[in-house]
Amino acid sequence: MSDGSLRPVRPGERILVLDALRGFALFGILLINMRWFSAWIYMPDATRAELASPLGDAVWFVHDWLVLHKFYSLFSLLFGIGFAIQIVRAEEKGRLLAALYVRRMLVLFLFGLAHLLLLYQWDILHLYAVCGLALLPFRRLNRSALVLGALLIAVPPVVQRILIVESGGTLDPQLAVEEWGRGLMTGWGVDVGRAPWHVPTEGRWPDVLLQNLANWVYRTGDILERGFFFQVLGTFLVGLWTGRRLMEGRLLDEPRFLRRVCGWGLAIGLPLNWWLASMLEAGVTPYTTGQIRLEIVRALGVTPLACGYAAGFALLWRARPARTTSASRCSRSYCSTARASASPEGWARSAGRSPRSGSSACRRSRARSGSASSATARSSGGGAG
Repeated sequence: MSDGSLRPVRPGERILVLDALRGFALFGILLINMRWFSAWIYMPDATRAELASPLGDAVWFVHDWLVLHKFYSLFSLLFGIGFAIQIVRAEEKGRLLAALYVRRMLVLFLFGLAHLLLLYQWDILHLYAVCGLALLPFRRLNRSALVLGALLIAVPPVVQRILIVESGGTLDPQLAVEEWGRGLMTGWGVDVGRAPWHVPTEGRWPDVLLQNLANWVYRTGDILERGFFFQVLGTFLVGLWTGRRLMEGRLLDEPRFLRRVCGWGLAIGLPLNWWLASMLEAGVTPYTTGQIRLEIVRALGVTPLACGYAAGFALLWRARPARTTSASRCSRSYCSTARASASPEGWARSAGRSPRSGSSACRRSRARSGSASSATARSSGGGAG
């Protein structure tokens, strides 16, 4: 055991399956953002109608069915796993986690704030930082309480949607935030007619900064209206439950459990997300029962499918570890850069370690494994980063 200081994990101490899974999640998030990066979402309706084709419509449907929302949830799941690893690592070293963790979340929030103000208003890091702070009080709960908490946290977005619809939009927080934001923009001299979501491509830097700030106001309204805070926090709790089981050495060596999670996740998630994609394709009239139905389907279907993806990926890693090496390398390269920018220590690079070397499950795993990469993935003292 080391001197008790929390240090960045060494390359040989990482849990490689988490690196590879993180690369898989980032690839899915890239696919989601291609609607914006390709400027498709900003095109006039007439232009998009001219470019439409049966093949394109089929691709968008498959995207909404299998990708949209699911990979954000998968990334959120990994965040919760990382938090669990941080807890175990801090306890092993006899350190208090709260102060260090709060500092990391503050740095992450500032990093996200700089991103959304200087580059792109669709930042997610500042929301992750806020949800990460809200996750801290849950760290002492047992696994049953975490599951119950995740289920209960899925309720508020549905209740909020019902209240919004029943009030005819009067209780819609996005409308109030947008009204407030337009007042701010008028005072700042921003062209209100271009908002919301105008992407500045020219003009002086202060004008671009103000437009991005205005867009963030609208983004905040969107987060409140959709209940993103509760959605992300609920998935964090599922990740916290998963990370604890992983650190006990009881997850990667339980293929039967992984197969059950994968099977149930796909069985529940695929049909519900098909329904969700169908509703999105048809369009839902604001402030109607269709929005309530959509919110319920999303609450019931997105996280199970994300968990099914994660369990299926873990099973693939066990069976064919060499085929997922490139995803692991890609994820480590991306995340190392982000962490170095986020804090001097690397807020997530020192997130944790793999199960203790004394774990019998780990010893059995290493004895069964014939490949170096699989042994490294389950090595004692490993880290998620």
